[in-house]
Amino acid sequence: MIQHATTEDMVKGDTKEMRSCQPCRIPVRWCQAILLVLLLIPVHAFPDDMESSMLRVMVTSQGYDPFLPWQKTAPSARWGYGYLIDSNRVITVEQLVRNHTFVEVQQSLRGEKFTAAVELSDKDANLAILRILDPTPMKKLVPLTLADKVPKDSQVQLIQFNDSGGISRGSGKVVDISVVDLPAGPGSLLAFTVLADMNVNGIGAVAVCDGNVAGLVMSYESSTRIGKLIPAPILKHFIVDAARQQYRGFAAAGFSWAPLVDPVERRYLKVNDHRGGIVVLSVRPGAAQSASLQPQDVILEWDGCAIDNLGFYDDSEFGRLAFPYLIKGRRYPGDIVDVRIVRNGELKTIPVELTRRLDGQSLIPENTDGEQAEYLVDGGFVIRELTGDYLRAYGAGWTSSADARLVHLYFTRSYKPEHAKDRVVILSHVLPDPVNVSYQQFRDQVVTRVNGESVRNIGDVFRLVRREGGLKSIRLLAMSTDLVMSPSSLAAANKRIMRIYQIPKLQFWRADNTTGSVINVPGTE
Repeated sequence: MIQHATTEDMVKGDTKEMRSCQPCRIPVRWCQAILLVLLLIPVHAFPDDMESSMLRVMVTSQGYDPFLPWQKTAPSARWGYGYLIDSNRVITVEQLVRNHTFVEVQQSLRGEKFTAAVELSDKDANLAILRILDPTPMKKLVPLTLADKVPKDSQVQLIQFNDSGGISRGSGKVVDISVVDLPAGPGSLLAFTVLADMNVNGIGAVAVCDGNVAGLVMSYESSTRIGKLIPAPILKHFIVDAARQQYRGFAAAGFSWAPLVDPVERRYLKVNDHRGGIVVLSVRPGAAQSASLQPQDVILEWDGCAIDNLGFYDDSEFGRLAFPYLIKGRRYPGDIVDVRIVRNGELKTIPVELTRRLDGQSLIPENTDGEQAEYLVDGGFVIRELTGDYLRAYGAGWTSSADARLVHLYFTRSYKPEHAKDRVVILSHVLPDPVNVSYQQFRDQVVTRVNGESVRNIGDVFRLVRREGGLKSIRLLAMSTDLVMSPSSLAAANKRIMRIYQIPKLQFWRADNTTGSVINVPGTE
């Protein structure tokens, strides 16, 4: 066995010209040279012939103004990364291509850009697949393979472009594996937390472990050099499902829950001697699983895994994880799982059918797609439904700068409509005009009644306004009296408001005008 020089020997050196290690008699200085070479060899190499298959993704995007929903915002540009999964398809993070109008990809050390189309995107996984429209001129298109396992404390290599368009590499360590909130939308996802020795300059940067893809960077904090990766198991789930004839997406169970730690509450729910368990708070209206799960059910086991009183279980691959990964990471919509519960003190096992959550099923949809909001402008009153993107339009500090009552509704009732078509209708603001001079201070107010009748959604507003020939009165949640309009002045005021504020249409509604039903738009959980 070769005995290498100690650290002390390497620092102090040796006065003898050719002192050797015993018993193999290899000169110490040769050992030192060999050790130095070994230290310079990267542990997790990224093969050069695969670098051309990591691509820069450049996106032009444009959405609608949440406050002035009849007009679009100024176009913006952003870029990040993706990698090749077959001859002409690239996987990247969904937040990069959200609200896109034009997408291009580019290889390292090449100036040419190639147009791509978004073939599939899913906000539940924060992933998207792009199709390169003409990959023929591109060189060395080698699809990258996914890592089978990336345990905690694994060393990874982070790959990105440098300022000259070449490849830069940095090292990182997987310091945590857990279920975290998505950085650009609702819901949660399994993620690897990586401590890096470099500043990551774009989302979608590839992390490699033993020559295979360990994950894609979905967020990064330069102050701490900590990044969150969408890990290989989620990438695989998405890629395999995308190859099917019909994409199923990521599963949801349609209920809200809370930890069950308080012994008084446990006695009240008659959990008795059973250990662990979480309590069901509410079940989404209209969900298929509502017939099986009920509020105040205590879930002890989900799909064969025991759930502790904080909502965690022991995962065979990743250790202690939050139990939503059993739903979103291990299953698909349409799967039926066995759930062991305590209901009214009785222990039973029930089947629960998993679904795919639709954004339109929420009391406050996220509208991360940037769809044009349905709206009514009458007498300068701008009426629409409250959405997540409306609140986030207040900027990075929206939780404190947006109206506190609307923020409270968002955090406490977003997924809890009493009826399937319930939405929060708001008076967004009032466009100043002589017809509404006494009402111009109202902004971000919840609307409860229009023309003397209750409203549950924007469809109700349109129905009542069209039936009465205009907006005659409006009741706000914060007031006990109606704001009354002058019908004789509305027609002239609306013409004036359209001209001054350059509004092409005073009404925009995608719904069925006869029934008042609202079209559901797929979204995130």
